[in-house]
Order: sequence, then structure tokens, then C-alpha cells
Amino acid sequence: MSGSRWRPVAIAATCLAASLGTCAAAVGAPAPQADGVIVGMSPNATAADRAEVRTALDGQRIERLGETDLYLVSRVTPTDVARAARDVRGLPQVDTVALDLPIHADSVPSDEYWSAQWGPQLIGLPAALDLLAVRRPVTVAVVDTGIDLAQPDLAANLWTNPGEIPSDGIDNDHNGYIDDVHGYDFANNDADPTDDADHGTHVAGIIGAGINNTIGVAGLASGARLMALKFMVPVGGRTSGTTANGVRALDYARANGAQVINNSWSGSTNDLASDSVCQAIASALAANIVVVNSAGNDAADLDARGAPPYVSPAQCAGPQITVAATTSSDLLWSPVSLGNPGSNYGAVSVDLGAPGQTIRSTVRGGYASNTGTSMAAPHVAGAAAMLLGEIPELAPSAVRAFLMNGGVSAPSLAGRTVSGRRLSLPGALTIATGTGVDTTPPTSVQLLTPGPGETVALSRPAFRWTASVDQSAVTYSLIIDRTVVARAISGIAATAPDALADGAHTWSVEAVDAAGNATDSATGAFVISTASGNPPRTPDSIAPSPGSSVRGFEARVAGGARATRSRRVRVTAALPAGATGMRAAESVAALRSAPRTAAGAVATLTLARPRSRADERTVVVGAYNASDALISTVTTAISLDQSAPVGSARRASLGGRSVLRINARDEHGPVSYRITGGSRWVVLRGSQVAAPVSGWVAGLRFRDALGNVGRVVAVR
Repeated sequence: MSGSRWRPVAIAATCLAASLGTCAAAVGAPAPQADGVIVGMSPNATAADRAEVRTALDGQRIERLGETDLYLVSRVTPTDVARAARDVRGLPQVDTVALDLPIHADSVPSDEYWSAQWGPQLIGLPAALDLLAVRRPVTVAVVDTGIDLAQPDLAANLWTNPGEIPSDGIDNDHNGYIDDVHGYDFANNDADPTDDADHGTHVAGIIGAGINNTIGVAGLASGARLMALKFMVPVGGRTSGTTANGVRALDYARANGAQVINNSWSGSTNDLASDSVCQAIASALAANIVVVNSAGNDAADLDARGAPPYVSPAQCAGPQITVAATTSSDLLWSPVSLGNPGSNYGAVSVDLGAPGQTIRSTVRGGYASNTGTSMAAPHVAGAAAMLLGEIPELAPSAVRAFLMNGGVSAPSLAGRTVSGRRLSLPGALTIATGTGVDTTPPTSVQLLTPGPGETVALSRPAFRWTASVDQSAVTYSLIIDRTVVARAISGIAATAPDALADGAHTWSVEAVDAAGNATDSATGAFVISTASGNPPRTPDSIAPSPGSSVRGFEARVAGGARATRSRRVRVTAALPAGATGMRAAESVAALRSAPRTAAGAVATLTLARPRSRADERTVVVGAYNASDALISTVTTAISLDQSAPVGSARRASLGGRSVLRINARDEHGPVSYRITGGSRWVVLRGSQVAAPVSGWVAGLRFRDALGNVGRVVAVR
């Protein structure tokens, strides 16, 4: 990937507004303080149990709230109530724990453009701000085109390097960068990460613009400290940067205290799995940094092989968070204009959705609205900063789980994202702060089938494992050859989504609980051999048989291959035992998306357009059982020929007679000719003949064995 270009995902912006009077915490106001804890006790809790809870909380007294099973424990020294509350969640007599926080009426933020910020309103920013208790500062790295450092809505929330003295020309903190006060410009290799493309400034405003400061827009994370890392610049009408500089920016974020990284960009490569960008992201995740990626704007399924042409870091391994763009109606963004086809998606690769259409946020010298997954990702990055401001010890996997599980179900995201949900700030905060911090991973699963070293005669075998045990619901990821092929599986079995090639493979299963704690199984090995020992009977080959013709499918034998001039191929098959239907396609990978045909019926396959004369193809027939699992396949060669034969004719004299010396050849069988004005086709016996003629002949036509007819050829 060295030297490859990277471009930001289609620009889109509209900031989020933040909240109530308590939003003033974004500009230094004190966070609301609790002086008590509300504990839900088991109905059979005794006085001794209640006393134990009061003692554990170091409370002054405990009193029942009305006729409920809720008790208020009043604190003597309310300096760390939130941590004390988490300490008692593990007691057997305690069902629920909540802080006795002040309650305010929902109010409208004073930011100038709050009424235009549908995104933060939809995802519940005002209500979420009421749930915040601690609001620790959280450093968010904006890896992008830089940030307008003079933007009045961002200046107060810029990250400042505590170890660097401005403009002294010295690397004071010895991190390898001179005067990197607010970040760094890797595109120009200097310490001024000022934005000259607006994209990074727009992203930064969504995450952390000032709240309740009467100007502009309101950002999500009141405690965000925005680290400006510039690696993309306008070049030839596009905004792009190099892979190397992207890696440098990601590594700077890791080494200089970032807690969240926002990547609103994609790369011109089809496989980032082994790329240096993925290695940099893996290092960040290992350093307990939350990484948020935009899904990209190609309206493509990121799980499809080889698609789209521009792929997000979503396909890197690890618990980073990848975000699709949604509209104000909770639909997957899919416009017909603006130069972009819509949000990418993927049931394995994309985690959740967030507002991304017509998002208003900061730009150089003002404010503007933009659209795209570039705008959806910073909504989630801001939400991650909110969670870490309350519970800084959360691992990236836990943040990802809380954001997904706390989202609002959106039908347009079902089957197109891992969670099927759209971001909800109150939902994520409620789960994260109301259930305590679960750091216990689920038990590891045991792999059942295929067994160790087992040889399997099916290209899509079924995989089975034991259930994992945890205090919350467990979902599973099926990993084949170190690649996640299915995620969020319900149950303890799955079938490989794509056909596997013959040969050795490995597999494992990852179990993940609701808090994001994960446990990997051991790795198993198996072998696919569709030609081994006693494979199941495969479907019969394509009909019609060589030399026959069925309703427009004209087949002839030429060099042992069938041929057709019609792109619509009719397929029949006698299916093996256990099969109830079939699919036909031009490749095994394409079988999944082909329509299913019932056993005994005729399938119609439309071949792709020919690429050349005598275009060789393969037609794959797959047999499926009642559970729609692939049993076996058979492949037949076929040639698609829509090109007319080429020939020539010239007058000559042979033994005193007038003849036409005719030359013509075709790879799919004998060629026929017809004299212009005539009605009879004559088969050439060989590639060259001398045909007797009488009278004047202006020209003739040639026809091949498949019925392709050429233009009139003049007789010389």
C-alpha cells in the first residue's frame, strides 16, 4: 500500500447540540454532584442486609422510599459516590444501584443553530446530559484534514500538549515532534494542523463544539479535548493523503494520550486485513483506545468479496466501531444526488447507524451542513467520549457493546449492521452506568464439528460448538482462516456463508457478552475435499445434452465444450438425496445471491455480457437442503458466442466453369453461406470450397452453427 492515496468519505456534516444548563460543564461549569445512593434491595433482604449496604457505602443512614424496595443511603462525604455505588453492585441482596442525582427539566441549549441540529435531538442529547455525573475530560483524536484552530466554537475544547512550550523550536516532551501544541500536520510535516479543507473541522464540531455558549452549534461530548491530526489535504479536486502519513497520525494519537480516535476516511484498496493501517489500529486498540470508523459512501455491502472499490478500516480486525449513516427517519442514507450513492453497510463489518444526512457543524470561519458517513462516525466518537468521561476504565470492546446494545432498533439497519440499531445516547449511558462495569468474560466454547483434522466433503460445512456461560446474553463470531465470516449468531451452530476451497482450513469461535467482554475458543483444523472418499451425489450436469436444442438454448459440441448464443441459459438437474432446491450462477461465490428454484423445476440463468468471441464461461449448479444449506455443486463449461463468423469469397474459373472460392471458419462448428437474394443456406464442407455459380453474384452472408449471421460480404 506504500504510496497509495486515501480520501475522506463523502463529506457530510451537521453538528450536534448539547443540552441543558448542565451543558455548561463543556466550558468549565461544575458537574452535578450526588450526596446519596438509591439501592434496590431484594424483597427478602433483612435489616442486617440493609446495614451491610449502608456500611459498604459508608453512608450516614439508610431509609426506605415509600412502600417500594428502594432505599436511599445518605452519604457523609460525597466525594466519590459513583465509585462507591459500583462497589456494592456485587452484593447478593442488591438488585439495582443508582445515584441520587439532581433532576432538571429538559431545556433547549442556547447554541445558535440548535434548532437545525436534528441529529443530536434524535439521538437524545439533552436527556443524556442529565445522566452525566462525572464528566472527566476525554481526548479525542480527529485523524483527518486538521482543525480550524481559530474556530470560536472549538478553540476552548482543543487538546493542548502539556509537555510542549509553544513556538520555541524545541521538542520539549521528546516525542519526536517540535512545537506540537494542538496536534501535528503530517501532510506538510509541521506543527500547524490548521484545516484547509473544512472536513476535519466539521467532524470536530460534531464531536466537541462548545455547548450552551450561545454561538454556533453544540457538540456531543462536553468533556472532549480535540487533538488535531492532519494527514489529508486538497489535491486535484479531491481531499486525500498517503497511507504512511495516516499510519503516522494514528500512531501519534496512540503515543500522546488519545482515548478515542475518529477515522472519517476510506482507502483505495480492496483488502486492509494485512495493511499497515490495520496494524496501527490494532496497536491503538491494544492501548485501550476506542477507534471509530466511517463505513464509506459507496452504497455497497462491505461483507461482499472484492467490494466496494473504496474500503473503510471497518475490515480491520478487532473491536473498533464502524458506523453507517442514517436519515432523520432512521433510514439507511441512500440519496439519488449529491454525487454519492449512499452509506455502505454490512451485517458483519458495520456495527450500527448514526445521523449522517444534512448534518450542521463547524467549518472554517462559520458553519455548514454536510452529508455522509464522515458525519455519522463522529456522532459515535462523541458518544464514546461521553461513556469514557463517566467510566474511564471501559475497554474498547465494552464501549462498542454499550453503544450497540443501547441503540434504538431501526428496521432499515436490520440485516445490514451487526446490531440493527441506531445510536441512542441515553440508551448507551443507561446500560453503562446502570449495570455496573462487567469485566468478566464469558466462558470459552468448545468446538464440536468439524472435529480435529476431519475431512469434509461439503464446500459449505455446518459448524457446531458448545454454549458459553455468562451473566448476560452471549453472541458468537464464527472465524474461518482468521477472518470473521459471521457475527452475532444466535444459537450454537452456523453454516459457512461462502463456499470454501478444497484444502486445509482453520476455525474458531469468539463468544462476546453484552458488556463486550470476549473469549476466543481454541483453534480447530479441518480439510475440505469435495472429491474425497464417498462424497454425496452431485447434481446432474446442465441440460440440454450436447447437440440438442431446448426452447432457444442451442447447444453444439465444439472441442468438448457446450456453446450458446443466447445469454439466457436454462438449467435442469436431478438433485442428490436430501436436496429440495437448487441455484445456478457463473461462480460458486455468486450462488448465494442467485434465486432458488424448487427441485424438478427449470432455472434460468442470464450470463454476463460476452467479453470476447468464444467467451468461455462456467455454469455452477448448487443443490440446497430444506435449511437452505449448500449440499454440493457441479460445474459445467459453456461458451457464450454472439459474434458472427468471418469469411470471404472471390470469383474464379475452374475447368471452364464459373465458381466462387469461399473461405470461412468458426470454432463452434460448420459455417453455412447464403448468396444475397437467395433463401437456402449451404453448409461449407471444410474451411474452403469452390462452389459453382451461374449469373452475377454481388455478395453473400455467413452463419455459424449457433445461428449468428454476419453482414453481406462482397464478392471480389
